[in-house]
Amino acid sequence: MATNSKKVSELPLASNVATTDRVMVLRSPSSNASVRTITVNNFAESIKPLVQNIIPNTTVIANSVTVASNGTSNVAFFSYTVGDGKTGCCDITLHARDTTTDSTTAGHILIVANTSDSSASLTSVEVGNNQILFTPNPTFSSNVVTVYFTRSAAATTNVLIRFTATVY
Repeated sequence: MATNSKKVSELPLASNVATTDRVMVLRSPSSNASVRTITVNNFAESIKPLVQNIIPNTTVIANSVTVASNGTSNVAFFSYTVGDGKTGCCDITLHARDTTTDSTTAGHILIVANTSDSSASLTSVEVGNNQILFTPNPTFSSNVVTVYFTRSAAATTNVLIRFTATVY
């Protein structure tokens, strides 16, 4: 066993890590200190709340969803609950692509909501024959804000939407 002992400075360097690799941590350094390991994946998940919410008292949601278009009708792609002490406001950055025609939209939606209503402002750019539009106003019901997209012409093709939403 003594031949396997090395100082940390003597360990080989790694240029990358896998999710199953292990990280060493010092637990309870002030009393009853012990050294333990945790997988890189579990470590990343455990610190996510500390680094993801860059603005105090916000919730950051990142997601990728594939939703079928419904002609020119509104289609819900994201909803959030206005939590206690939250303003109900939301800032969404998104990219959407029709998986068949490659019509593409990039946009930024600002939403304000209170206990009875919601409204939105949209900045977006679109390319393609049948544009993906995020112009429908969000709805507010039972403390839940729902956000929609629609199409400039009738379509039933799938739309891949990738977004991050910061809920205040």
